[in-house]
Amino acid sequence: MRLSKKPSEKGFTLLELMIGLAILGIVTALAAPSMSNMIGNGRISGISNDLATAMRFAKAESTARLTPVTICTSNAAGTDCDDAIAWREGWIVFTNAGLDNEVGDEDIVLRVQPSYHESIKTVDDVKVVHFLSSGRTNLISSKKINIKADSSGIQGINIFIGLNGRPIQLNAVDEGASTSDEGKSTSEGITPISGEVTF
Repeated sequence: MRLSKKPSEKGFTLLELMIGLAILGIVTALAAPSMSNMIGNGRISGISNDLATAMRFAKAESTARLTPVTICTSNAAGTDCDDAIAWREGWIVFTNAGLDNEVGDEDIVLRVQPSYHESIKTVDDVKVVHFLSSGRTNLISSKKINIKADSSGIQGINIFIGLNGRPIQLNAVDEGASTSDEGKSTSEGITPISGEVTF
């Protein structure tokens, strides 16, 4: 009578498991900063695109309705302008025949944008932009809205808006340029995302 062989046990030894966990920990530690930057860049890109799209919408509505349309930073309820609020905290688009900084009884709120993630910061040259029935703004000079994150190493985005009413988005490659050097050319630290910078 033959004795059957005992089946060999398969699995990991404690040493192999510890080595695997150590390698996993190293890979995770190396990947975490780039993942964090990717999330931050995504949030910045999101608010930049949303705000530029809202400005284009306001411009289009002003010409379609033949009446001024305003976009402004708004109060928490999204019912009126509030110049103490940053763009990150939300904005509204509304018809504004009186060209004032408040939603009147006859004005129509067209869009309301709630606040974004608190890690995003905006530095604003302007809190209110009026688009006239011609589609142009009432701005005397071009204004800049800088969108950035708290974390270093994450590229910011500038939105420029001028008299012609076309928002221009630019990558702020250099952090100094993103906050204060509005006049720099592309060779000096600003890279265009879309459009030409003509105001």
